[in-house]
Amino acid sequence: MIRIAILAVCACVMSGCAHLPPAQTWPEFVQRVGPGSPVAVTDAGGSEIRGRVSAVSATSLAVKTANGSRSFDATDVRHVRRDGDRLWNGLAIGAAIGTVGAILPDNRCSGHPPTCDDKQVPERLTFLAVATAAGVGIDALRRDRTSLYEPPGRVTVRVVPGLGPHLKALSMTLAVSGGQGMR
Repeated sequence: MIRIAILAVCACVMSGCAHLPPAQTWPEFVQRVGPGSPVAVTDAGGSEIRGRVSAVSATSLAVKTANGSRSFDATDVRHVRRDGDRLWNGLAIGAAIGTVGAILPDNRCSGHPPTCDDKQVPERLTFLAVATAAGVGIDALRRDRTSLYEPPGRVTVRVVPGLGPHLKALSMTLAVSGGQGMR
C-alpha cells in the first residue's frame, strides 16, 4: 500500500514538472492558448504588454490589460510568455509531500504487529494540511515565465546556477532557432 502511495505521489509531482517547448508557428500557438490565459507579449518594437488573452485567432492576439485592451497582428508578435500560473500544481506538490510524510510508519510501531495503535493521526493530518498550504503559498510567490511562443530566428540564452551550500556549477544554454532571414 505504501509503495502504491509513493508511486502516486511521484506521478503527481512529475506531472507538475513537465512542460511543452514553446510553439514556433502561430497556428501551433493558437491551439495552445485560450481566453483568460495570463500572458506577457513582446511586440516588434520590444515593448512588453502584460494581461490576459481576450481573443486569439489565426491572424491576431487580443490582450486585456489593466489599462484597457491591446490587439497584436500575428506578424508583430516576437515573444509570448505565461505570466503566472494556476495554483493547482503547488497544491498537488504540497499535498503529495504531506501525504508521504503523513503515511510514513512510526518508529514506535516497528516491532509491533501491523495493527499498531497510532495516536498521532491528528498530528499527521495537521502536517498534511500545513504541507499543502505551504505548497500553495510557495506557488503563489513564484512567477511562472514559461515561453509559450518563440518564432524562428530568436536567440535564447539561459543561465542556471547549481543549487547547494556553495555555488559549484553553472549551466548555460544557448539556443538559436533557425528560420528564414537568419544568416
